[in-house]
Amino acid sequence: MEHDDREYTDMLNNELKDIEPGTGLHSKVRDGIARNVVHMRHRNTALGAVVIAVVLTMGLSAVTPVFGRNGTLPQVITAMAAEQQAKKISKTLGTAPVEQTGTALQTSVTTVQTVSDSALSETDGVLALVIANKSGTPVADVLKLRATGLGWGRIMAQLNVSGRDIGKAMSQVKAAAATKGKGENSKPAVDNTDGSKIVVNGEITGVSTSLITVAAKTFVIGSTTQLKYQGKAITPADIATKLAAGKLYATVQGTKQVDTSILANVIIVQDTAEQAKQEQVNEQTNPSNEQAAVSNDQQARGKVTVVTATVLHVDGFANDIILNADTKVEQVGAGKLDITAIKVGQTVQVHVALSATTYTAQQVHIEDKYVKADTTANEDQTTDPSVKTWQGTIAAIFPDKSITVTTEVNSPLVFRIVATSVLQNASHKSFLFATLTVGQKVTIMGKTLADHSVEVVKLIVTTGTSANSDNGNSNDNGKGNGKH
Repeated sequence: MEHDDREYTDMLNNELKDIEPGTGLHSKVRDGIARNVVHMRHRNTALGAVVIAVVLTMGLSAVTPVFGRNGTLPQVITAMAAEQQAKKISKTLGTAPVEQTGTALQTSVTTVQTVSDSALSETDGVLALVIANKSGTPVADVLKLRATGLGWGRIMAQLNVSGRDIGKAMSQVKAAAATKGKGENSKPAVDNTDGSKIVVNGEITGVSTSLITVAAKTFVIGSTTQLKYQGKAITPADIATKLAAGKLYATVQGTKQVDTSILANVIIVQDTAEQAKQEQVNEQTNPSNEQAAVSNDQQARGKVTVVTATVLHVDGFANDIILNADTKVEQVGAGKLDITAIKVGQTVQVHVALSATTYTAQQVHIEDKYVKADTTANEDQTTDPSVKTWQGTIAAIFPDKSITVTTEVNSPLVFRIVATSVLQNASHKSFLFATLTVGQKVTIMGKTLADHSVEVVKLIVTTGTSANSDNGNSNDNGKGNGKH
C-alpha cells in the first residue's frame, strides 16, 4: 500500500508541474499559512501557561498549607498513608484495637483510658497512641491538636514523626498481636522487688462488692481499687453479670497487707485467658506505669456522703473532690449524664486527678442502676441549686449548735448544725461541735432556710483561732467571699 501511495503522488506532481499558479492562489496559501502560525502560537502559549500553573501549584503546595488545616501536599499524602496503616492494623487486631495497641507499645492504662474516653474513632485512636509514643508527647496534647481540626499529617510534622516511624510502630503492634499467647508461661504470682506487690492472671472464680478471686487467690476490692474492662471503668456488679454469662478472666495487681490480706490496686478484666496473660507480661515488664497512674491519677470508690455543684465527698476517701465543667458523669443504664445525676447514698467510682493538694474528678461512674423518677419531690437537698458556699470567721457559738460567721460581703450569718452536718478540720478529719472556737476561719456549704439562717451541709475549719481577732472578727476577716 505504501508503494501505491508513492506512485499516485509522483503522477500528481507530474501533472501539476507545468501549471502556473495564479495570483489568487498565492494569496490564499500565504493567508492560510499565516493563520496556522498564529493558531499554533496561541495553542503553545496556552499549553505553556497550564504547565507553569501546574508546576507552581505543585511547588507551592509542597511548602505552603494550601489544603487548610490538613497542611501541605506532602503532609496530606503522609496522613493518608498513616491512616491507611492504622485502619489496616485495626482490622488485624479485631476487638479493642486501641487497648491492644497500648499494650504492644507498653503504654500506661491511664493513657489508653484517655484515648478511649475521647471522641476519636478506633482508627484515629490507634494513630493518636502511635504518634504520642513515637514523639514522646503526652497523648492529651496530641488529642488537643486533633481537636483543633489539624490533619494527622500536619500533626506528625509538628511533632517530628515520620511515616517510617509510623510504619515501625505498626509493625511492632502487629508482631505483638501475632505472638500473643505464644511462648508465655502462665505464672500464678510474681512478687515485685519490695516483696509486697503481687500480679496474678487467670480465671475469675468469684466476685462480690468487696472481694474477687482470680487463679485461686482472693483480693480485697477497696475504695482505691481501679476496675477496668476494655479501657473503661467496670463495677463488681458488672463483673458478676458477665461472669454469670460465661467464663471471665482478669489480671490483678495487688499489695499484701499487714493482716495477710491482699488489696487489689488494679483489676483488668479480660474476655480470654490469652489477653489476661498479656496483661500480666506488661505488668511484670513495666509495673511502674500502673503505679504511677495510681499515685498521680487515683481512683476513689464508695458511697456519696456530700455532693454539691462543685464538691463531692466519697466515704472512705479523706479529701474533698472538686467537680467542674470538665467532669464526665456516666451511670449504669443511662450512659452520659451531668453532675446533677450524682446523689447522696449512691455508690460511685471516681477517676481523680491530683494537682498539688487539689483532687479534681475527671470521671464519675455511678454504679447504681439508673431508674427514671416519676417525681422530683424526693431529690436530695444537697443537689438543690440553693446549696451555696460561704467563707469567713466564727464570731459566736451558741448552745443550740448554731454559730454566727462574719464574711467580707455579708453581715454575720447564723449557721445551724444538724444531725446530718459534716464537720471536718483542715486535714479533712471529723471533729465534734464542742471543739469549735470563736475566731476560727471556716468554709461552709449549706442551704438557706426561711428565717434566713443556713442549715449546714458541711463545715471545714481552714485555720486555728486567730490570736489577734476581735471576737473572731480579724482584720483580714478570713478573706471570706460569701460565695453565692
